[in-house]
Amino acid sequence: MKKMLVLLVLLLGLQQEASAQEPAGASAYLVGVFDLREDRTTILHIVNPTRADLRLFVAFFDDSERPLRCFPGELSANDLMEINVREVGVDAPLGVVKVITFARNEDRPQIGVVGNQRLSLGRQPTIETGLHPIQSQFLESELPVIRQLCRF
Repeated sequence: MKKMLVLLVLLLGLQQEASAQEPAGASAYLVGVFDLREDRTTILHIVNPTRADLRLFVAFFDDSERPLRCFPGELSANDLMEINVREVGVDAPLGVVKVITFARNEDRPQIGVVGNQRLSLGRQPTIETGLHPIQSQFLESELPVIRQLCRF
């Protein structure tokens, strides 16, 4: 009986810890790369699969971590945004893209956005991968830099 009670307490603790984590694949913070070297192109697809309206900020950094440009936008419920990085005017051939989303009328991150990056490598086949969801706890240290770049 004692063993069953200990096991029950252990299982309840594990269940509570798992419920505190963010849902798999969903985040308020996505990270990817862009590659504009030679005749390459990167297209970002950012999707809001939720019923909430969102504000988003897409921040571009070069491969030396220097902030380049911010692309602000809004996504209504179940909306899609496509961004051709070449047309955004980033001044670097290779770099990192960071996407953060906020509730429309609040200054707090809103979990739920997902995305893909499509890398067209000239004459080679196009490669598509997901934008990687990062846990919101890591967003806190990034927010000051992104806020300054995006001026929000």
